[in-house]
Amino acid sequence: MEATRFRILMVDDVTRYHSLYEMAITDVLPAKVHFATNGEEALEKLKSPVPFDLLILDLNMPKLGGEETLKRIRLDPSYDNMPVIILTGDPDKDTHRRLIELGADDFVEKGSPPEIFVARLKAQIRHKLALDRLSEV
Repeated sequence: MEATRFRILMVDDVTRYHSLYEMAITDVLPAKVHFATNGEEALEKLKSPVPFDLLILDLNMPKLGGEETLKRIRLDPSYDNMPVIILTGDPDKDTHRRLIELGADDFVEKGSPPEIFVARLKAQIRHKLALDRLSEV
């Protein structure tokens, strides 16, 4: 069995789905999935001395929502190479455009098939690995 290689933080206040997301991710990626239930908790967990490779961020959460959390993360240059995937049920293209302008890297619609969810995660991990290699040069 391959050792855990990637650290993923998933921020979603609906905890009953956490184990399903974790299984979908760890079945195809050598990853450890950590969870937060709101933006405030996510910002605290991101301060970990071991950086996260990917952030999956729900938009609608109590205390601090996804959009404000994204804004705060993108103000900190230490998270420049960390992809952020927005988990949303909002199909509004203006919302998507605004979030991309704020620094989101991709979107996954809630209720997407696990294959689509995982394919988007894999694509962002590949992108992050390429950025990491470039920054080492």
